Amino acid sequence: MSKEQISISLEEAVKCLKTVAARWECYDVMTALRGPDLPHLNTLKWIFTGRIRALIGIKAGGAEILRKDPVIDKRELDLALSEVKVVCEYSHIPYTTAKEALLHYLSHVQRALDGLDWLELISTGEYTFLYDLASRYVSCITDRHYRIDWKTILMCEKFIKM
Repeated sequence: MSKEQISISLEEAVKCLKTVAARWECYDVMTALRGPDLPHLNTLKWIFTGRIRALIGIKAGGAEILRKDPVIDKRELDLALSEVKVVCEYSHIPYTTAKEALLHYLSHVQRALDGLDWLELISTGEYTFLYDLASRYVSCITDRHYRIDWKTILMCEKFIKM
């Protein structure tokens, strides 16, 4: 066991989980930790779920996707957008199924960001950027246009490496 791990009994762990899950802001963060329930979206998962995991202090262990740096390279955003388009338009998954699953995932992301903001675990700037970014993905999926002008996203100059 590493120094960072805390040893608690199963009973204590269950009590802790129930206590945390009873708070809306914690529950909303927990629901976004898994990521989207669709294949081929690793970059999108890295952008949102990976960052949420890092912000709450997950180091490793079942979290193979983790994003410690708040700055995202524009190429990663382009790749995530192309993954979304492929899943929605060209995979064996019907568009309506993919669309609903992605919108469901992004709603969890936005509620998790609200929770992180309320818990003061994310800066106002990063919250604004990630929330607006998630909203842009929602628009791309619902409108089926799959284009985002990265320079128009709020706080882009601080969080996107062009």
